[in-house]
Amino acid sequence: MRQYHQQLHEWVSLPEDRLNPHRVPQQLPVEDGTSRSVVCMWDGAVSANSHSTAGLILKDEGGNVLLAKGVFFPNIVDPLVAETLGLREGIQWCQALGIHQVRFEGDAKVLIEKVNAKDARDGRVGAIISEILSLLEVNGGFRVRFVGRNSNRVAHSMARKALSLSQTSYRLYDLCLWVGSRI
Repeated sequence: MRQYHQQLHEWVSLPEDRLNPHRVPQQLPVEDGTSRSVVCMWDGAVSANSHSTAGLILKDEGGNVLLAKGVFFPNIVDPLVAETLGLREGIQWCQALGIHQVRFEGDAKVLIEKVNAKDARDGRVGAIISEILSLLEVNGGFRVRFVGRNSNRVAHSMARKALSLSQTSYRLYDLCLWVGSRI
């Protein structure tokens, strides 16, 4: 409970304007063709209601949060799959933002060992790891590194927060489909 309250306090204490995934910061860490290194922390979370999410936090060299994003994965209940999809989403996100030097940090040790060993022989996540390896090959400045849960608390909190909010979004999506089918 103490860890939960600490993480909740950490999440609530982050400035809301820094966590808006639709707001692009004034100054991304790419200036005049030269790129500075950033860290993309990611973590996955699984709900008992047959869905999962990933939390992505983009930080500059000084540890300041640049962007944050929660991603919803319907019908995914395997934590390894959620973590793997979260890493792939983070790589694609940084690539789309035009950032060329990124250190991806997560607490999924098995996944990170597979990615760094370039081992895509896994029945559950092998195809996704193959995609990740292709993306890493194209983006030579991207690295994946293991960090413990304590170092990844903010991304963990983001994934948990997205998990709790996704149910509302999912119902809204269902409602839109239902209304659309009636028109």
